[in-house]
Amino acid sequence: MALAGQRRRPSVWWSPLSGVAIVGALLLATTGSASAAGVSVSSTPGFSPGFDEHLSDYVTTCAAGRVTLRATSPRGTLVKLDIRRPRSGRQATNIAIRPGERLVVSVIRHGVTHAYSIRCLPNRFPAYTVSGKLPSASPFMAFAEFDQNTPSLRGGKEFPYAVVVNSGGVPIWWMRGSSTPFDVKPMGSGRIGFWSGRLSAGGTGPANFATYRADGKKLSTQAMVGRDTDLHELLPTHHGTYFAAAYVRRNNVPLKALGGPARGSLLEAEIQELTARRKVVWSWKSRQHISPAETGRWWPVFFGQPELDLFDSVHINSIAEDGRDGVLVSMRNTDAIYRIRKSTGAVDWKLGGTRTARSLTVEGDPGVAVHLGAQHDARVLPDGTISVFDNGTALGRGPRVTRWRINTTTRVATLIEKLEDAEVPPSVCCGSARRLAGGDWLVAWGGTRFVRAYRSDGSRSFNLKFDRASGGAYRAAPIASRQVSRNQLVAGMDRMHPRR
Repeated sequence: MALAGQRRRPSVWWSPLSGVAIVGALLLATTGSASAAGVSVSSTPGFSPGFDEHLSDYVTTCAAGRVTLRATSPRGTLVKLDIRRPRSGRQATNIAIRPGERLVVSVIRHGVTHAYSIRCLPNRFPAYTVSGKLPSASPFMAFAEFDQNTPSLRGGKEFPYAVVVNSGGVPIWWMRGSSTPFDVKPMGSGRIGFWSGRLSAGGTGPANFATYRADGKKLSTQAMVGRDTDLHELLPTHHGTYFAAAYVRRNNVPLKALGGPARGSLLEAEIQELTARRKVVWSWKSRQHISPAETGRWWPVFFGQPELDLFDSVHINSIAEDGRDGVLVSMRNTDAIYRIRKSTGAVDWKLGGTRTARSLTVEGDPGVAVHLGAQHDARVLPDGTISVFDNGTALGRGPRVTRWRINTTTRVATLIEKLEDAEVPPSVCCGSARRLAGGDWLVAWGGTRFVRAYRSDGSRSFNLKFDRASGGAYRAAPIASRQVSRNQLVAGMDRMHPRR
């Protein structure tokens, strides 16, 4: 068991409140029990969360290949332990079970049956503590744990699971990838997609983004044409195409004027919009529009590492469409986001980073010299504003969630909302910030152990903390009920892991 952190002093604009409830680790002790409405259920190994007749889903471990279930119920209330006959009073049974499979406990009262699932977690499954509830607009959440120590990513074997949890943080669906999955997200109609493959420089590799039915059947594979597909982003559009990105090497680039070698090699960005049959209908290359000088404050960092001979000058990490002939891209190593006009390929405006003729004037962010620092997850919201997860990397401040209003006539970007959490440590990489209906936020505090949700008033409603000191989530993707249902996820898991 673990206690949530104590209440901290509010941040400047928002007041995220720390949880005070006791929360349970999802990697469990050897026993566990709880009761509800006169019904008591326990198991060895234990299950989590504690039994509650209002909660349908639980998880346990089964390293020994068996779980012992016990129940006590009053006269008139029957309990059925998995496939055993229902009865009242005290009972116990020992059941063979393997990872991924589930046991079912049924409570029968006044002729009405309520079923409860207890599913067995596999080895090397993400370990975390959780408290609170996700916002009602996001009854599920998708993510994958990764190790922030980069060398372990290259092995591709340490954290292999794409995961979907319910509103209480209980895993109800997972799938093992060929390596650490990235960019796990709902793809609509009960489907889940994620990138999985071997990493190479800049987050690319011989890999694809695949979309799966909930039962594990691969439905499609999306990939760049002529390039290795980057792990950071694959974006389906409303018109049946998708955007993907790649890191492209360019050699023999003059870098002496920037403080580097006379000539060097850069990793630059390429974006493709493709049909389902992998026909390229639009493409864009950063080298034609973004000067190496825009890498700005990162050049001394890169040039200060003599072992480097390939410099990641832009590091694209998100793509979004604005529905008005615009594509919004985030370039981590320029500290900026750019709006690209699809019809011409030109950069309409730039927010953050080194000043250029395309830069917007920033208002509403007083006392901040660098408005974006190694940012991620730039998104266009329904009201036309833009959300950005600002990592604040190497700027002497913590990460923050920002929302901007862009006035293209006056060429002004105004910060209209920000969220900071004093409990969150500095962020080196990664992260996401998704604004939900009603103004709630779901935030993966990149490069830290925290995924949290906040109400519109800034109070915290959900907290997930990875047990491993180096654990984290590249993104946390909210999932609405219209995108996938509990029944689809549970049935899909049963098909992937049928009981024998």
